[in-house]
Amino acid sequence: MKTLLGLLTLAGLTASAQPTAKDRLLERIEAIAVSEPPVLGIDTQIRTAAVLESKDPDTAERWLQAATSRVLTLADLHTRGEFLNAIVDQYRHLDAEAAEQVCSLLPKRATGAKEDPLARCFHSLFSARRSWEEEKALTRRALSAGAFQAPEIRSHLERAIRDHSEECAAEFAVIVEGFPSADASPQERRNLLEMANLIRKLEPELAAAARKVAQSKPKSALAGEDEQELEKKQVLGEEKPPTEGLATPELVTLARKQSAAVQVGMLLEIMDGDKELSPPQRIAIAYEALEVTPKIKAGDERLVSQSMLARRLYDFGDRAKAAVAAQMLAESFEKFYNCETAACVAFEGDSSPGEVINDFAEYLRENKIQPEDLGLRHKSLEARLLILDLQRSLGIEKKRFSFF
Repeated sequence: MKTLLGLLTLAGLTASAQPTAKDRLLERIEAIAVSEPPVLGIDTQIRTAAVLESKDPDTAERWLQAATSRVLTLADLHTRGEFLNAIVDQYRHLDAEAAEQVCSLLPKRATGAKEDPLARCFHSLFSARRSWEEEKALTRRALSAGAFQAPEIRSHLERAIRDHSEECAAEFAVIVEGFPSADASPQERRNLLEMANLIRKLEPELAAAARKVAQSKPKSALAGEDEQELEKKQVLGEEKPPTEGLATPELVTLARKQSAAVQVGMLLEIMDGDKELSPPQRIAIAYEALEVTPKIKAGDERLVSQSMLARRLYDFGDRAKAAVAAQMLAESFEKFYNCETAACVAFEGDSSPGEVINDFAEYLRENKIQPEDLGLRHKSLEARLLILDLQRSLGIEKKRFSFF
């Protein structure tokens, strides 16, 4: 009997040691993530943590720790800032102290730099759930770290004036002390002036002193007007020409005269907007747009265009041309995966290239299209499909796909 019980116990232990469906999915995702180029691999790790956060917070933290370690190897400050802020967004639900530690890994805004990911990061840490004493302590830590531009700094002063008038002088003095007077940007100087105006009736002398600090000559070579002029010169994206009143043939002719990105965008609008087009006409316009996409600079815009056109051709019923579009999309994916572009270690804008791949994965899954049906094979796409499988296995609902 003892032997039988021992065998049953051993059998139970063996069964319990078997990996679960979740474990197997995580093992496959992790194997892909570590082999992806940094920008895609980090994106995979953060997405996986986001799925795990509510169901398995300990494992989610492990994935965030791995992502953080990898982010710190990136040289591009914009890319590092975007990823660390994304990591903090997840950590805030898991461990507030760890979230703040990640924020502290961000450097102070460089002189003349427009972006301030450090301020954005500390801003996200403020919460209505914090007590007044906790908020005061966080305000001091944020200012000490260099996050003067965090909008919550001003909000903290407003709360002091409204609810803690006996402390507003002390709180404003802390803010003035945290002002980066040596290399403050014009916006930072404006912020300090505005806060001085908020407190001028309660503390006129302190407000006057703050105005003097804000108006002192900056050491930065970028004065206010120079910085504004620099902002005006930055390219915000191409705009399409006026099209009101033009018939479809005229719109197509006009589109062909534009840059590649604008041309593709206009042709997509034509095929979606003109309900009188026959299926062959839609296919012809879609394929014409597809042939232009290789001229678009390698990056998010090309991926988006090719993803949309692969979908259109598939929906229009031309599987052969859809397969061509998918192959072109696969080649664009490979440019990221094989580090043929700077996107494997850096990206511009607010979202990583992984976002575009994830959007396409969601489209495929929602429409029950297998990547193989389009001749599409790519590790980063596979990883995001596995993350969707993980999400489903954990019983997590996802909003319907609406990217295209």
